[in-house]
Amino acid sequence: MHKVIHRLLIIFIVAGTVVTAGCGSQKVSKEQPVYVRTQTISTGDVDMSDEYPGQVKSKYENALAFQVSGRIAKRFVNVGDTVKKGQSIMLLDTSDLSQNTVKAQQQVQSAKAQLDLASANLSRYQKLYAQEAISAAALDSYETSYKSAKAAYEQAQAQERLAQNSLAYATLRANADGVITAVSGETGQVVSAGQSVATLAQADGLDVVVNVPENKIDAFKVGERAKVSFWALPKEQVLGKIWTISPAADPNTRTYEVRIALDSVPDKVHLGMTANVFFAAGKGAPDEALLPLSAFYQTGDKPQIWVIEDGKAHLKDVSVKSFSQNDAVVEGLPEGTIVITAGVDKLSEGEKVAPADGGAL
Repeated sequence: MHKVIHRLLIIFIVAGTVVTAGCGSQKVSKEQPVYVRTQTISTGDVDMSDEYPGQVKSKYENALAFQVSGRIAKRFVNVGDTVKKGQSIMLLDTSDLSQNTVKAQQQVQSAKAQLDLASANLSRYQKLYAQEAISAAALDSYETSYKSAKAAYEQAQAQERLAQNSLAYATLRANADGVITAVSGETGQVVSAGQSVATLAQADGLDVVVNVPENKIDAFKVGERAKVSFWALPKEQVLGKIWTISPAADPNTRTYEVRIALDSVPDKVHLGMTANVFFAAGKGAPDEALLPLSAFYQTGDKPQIWVIEDGKAHLKDVSVKSFSQNDAVVEGLPEGTIVITAGVDKLSEGEKVAPADGGAL
């Protein structure tokens, strides 16, 4: 019996030791620092830039329209179709235009007959005048008739050419190689001359277009350089420059269209792709620094950041000078300040932290 009790006491002691060891390990784990991503402040060396979302568009886009009025009989293209110069886009009903052409041809024939008659009369009376059989006044009358018949004939010929041109205009053709980016005309629709029925983006050049708010447009100049990246092609970055700035703001968005001509166009870049455009804006002031937006923590009216001092996280008020899409310019931070740039919403005041990259505190 005593031996059994002795063995139980040994088991309880060992179990207690294990539990105590476990508690000790938990206590030690709580003292381990939280590894965080950091950035060391280097003031006076901020490469400022403005970033704008953009879209790849054709350098030249043409609104296609018929030169005559009529009802659309056929449509040969859809949005996204690639077309060649001279390719048929749409066709009008040519019934009336064909009748006008026939009528014009008949008028030419009639005018030609009148001209032939006037020419024959003039020739005959010129001979009679040479024989002094008629007066000069009578000859003048036949010369006038001939000139009038000739003018009528030339006018009829012009009307015939106009009718033939109108018949040819019934077929709307692409004026350049490119891609159809919009179609507004449908079969059966009656359109007037000059009314846009499709849009053609020419294939001989691509731009990246950004929309700049009205409070920033004065900072942009034609010829200014820019760096362009593409969302679908993260490894592709090209340089370009501003070649045109819209003189008026869009009435709906109140932004100005700025077009950037690319120095070179990667093969995989296509119309409609999303791009990011970076415009250089010079260097920051000596006491300014650039921080990512992920570094900011705000619970009240003032923005704050977490800094590392003596291996612990401390919340600090910060003065923000300006914001961009992904970054913000702050001022007043001492050189060498270590700022936590990720996971700031999970930290607590005085918590032990360490840089995830192993950098010195």
